[in-house]
Formats: sequence, C-alpha cells, structure tokens
Amino acid sequence: MTSQKLEESLKQYEKIACELNEKRCEKDASKKELQIILKKHANNIEAFNSIFGKATQIEVEKLQSEQLMTKINRIKKCNFELLKYCAQLNEDVKQLKTKDEEWRESRWKDLQMKWSEWGPLEIAIFIGFTLKLNKNPMAHLYNILKKNNIDSRALLKMSKKDWMDIFELKIFLDACLLFDSFSHICNQYPSNSFSSSSSSSSSSSSPNSTQTQNTPKEYLCPLSNCIMKQPVIARNGITYDRTSIVSGAHQLPNNSSLFIDGQLWLIPNHAIEERIKTYLKSHKQQ
Repeated sequence: MTSQKLEESLKQYEKIACELNEKRCEKDASKKELQIILKKHANNIEAFNSIFGKATQIEVEKLQSEQLMTKINRIKKCNFELLKYCAQLNEDVKQLKTKDEEWRESRWKDLQMKWSEWGPLEIAIFIGFTLKLNKNPMAHLYNILKKNNIDSRALLKMSKKDWMDIFELKIFLDACLLFDSFSHICNQYPSNSFSSSSSSSSSSSSPNSTQTQNTPKEYLCPLSNCIMKQPVIARNGITYDRTSIVSGAHQLPNNSSLFIDGQLWLIPNHAIEERIKTYLKSHKQQ
C-alpha cells in the first residue's frame, strides 16, 4: 500500500511538474508576445509624435506663409504706388526737358539773330553750345576772347586756322564746325550793321526806292532794306537786289562763298520780281 501511494504521489508530482512546465512555457510565450506588443506600441507612439511634430511644423509654416504673403502684397502695393509716382515724375521731367529745350532753342535763336552784336560772352556761349562744352572750357574761352578783345567783326575776318589757333582747339574739325556754323548764322540772319556803306550808297543812287513798314519782308533787300528792283539769288541762297549785292558783296561775312573764279554768282529771281511788280501795282491803284 505504501509503495502504491508513493507511485501515485510520484505520478501526481510529475503531472503537476509537467503542468507547471507548460504554464512556464505559456508564460514565456506571453512575455515575448507582450514585449512585441510593447515595442509596437512604443513605435506607434514615436510615429504619432513624429506625425504630430510634422503637423505642428506645417501649421507654423502655413502661418509664416500667410504672414509672408501679407508682406508681399503690401510690397506689391507699395511698388505699384512707387511705379505710378515714377511714371508721373518721368512725365514731369519730360515736360520740363521739353520746356527747357524750347527755352534754349528760343534763347539760341535770339542769340543767333543778334550775332552782329556779339561780344566775348556771346561768342563763348556760341562756341560752347556748338562744341557742347562744359563750364570750365567756356570760361577759358571767355578769357581768351576778352584778352584779345574779339567780337563778331573780328570773327568775320578769321580763317579756320585762326579759329583753331586763337581758341587753342586740338581738333581741326572743331575749327571747321565753328567756322561753318558762324557762316551759316551770318547768312541766315543778314545784318545791316555790316553793310551801312552799301545801304547808303544804294539809297543815294536810287532815291525812288520805296520803303515802308507794311511791305512784306521778302520783297526787301537784306542789304539796302529797300524794295528790290532786280531781285537775284546769290550762292548763299539769299535773294538781294542786284545793285546792292554787286556793290556790297565784299562786305558780307565769308563773302568768298559768293564767288566762282572771282565772279559774283547771281541768278535772277523772276518769281519774286513778278510778285513785287504785282504788289507795287496794287498799291499804286490804292
């Protein structure tokens, strides 16, 4: 009986040991499974934190973008206003430039018309305007003109080389430009102050010459200021009375351009002559 009970006890012990071993294995398996679950949970938490951080970053960037767009819109508005102001300013500058050019052109024309009265200052302005000089060279030219007492009468007697030497020009083309420009002005605006002798002789030789303030300027001789009897065109393109130009050609500025092989080059201006005749006839009838 005792051995039988012992065997039963051993069997129960083995059975319990086997069950305990199974429970231990189940426990280890559960422990491993729990570790895997915990690891996955930790990974999920980490992923959540990462996603939450990115979402927060996106919100921050979105807010920054909105603020940046607000600044950009303000800058665009300011730029638009600035462009509008610049356009208006540019238009004002253009108008001022146009007015300045018109004023300069008017003053320049007035200066040209009074070339016979030029002194050192006017001649310096003429040279500076023609050669596009700044103030310092013009001041130097003025000193040269004043020192040598050069006026418009003196300019009439100067050759291109004289222009270059007297005014210390380094380029001969500048001297040619000044010489030709002054000649053009003299021809464009003939001055009676340089032909007083021819005017007086013409007046004395033709006492019947008609002078009137109402006579069209194109009918008057630039030299005698009388109505032309025999209008002729000279090489400078100006129409004179034949008697006046023949007697006074040598007194005109740069008169060499009027001659060909020593002969005064003149062409009758029949159109003006006929108009003068018609004009005189109509005034006689009145």
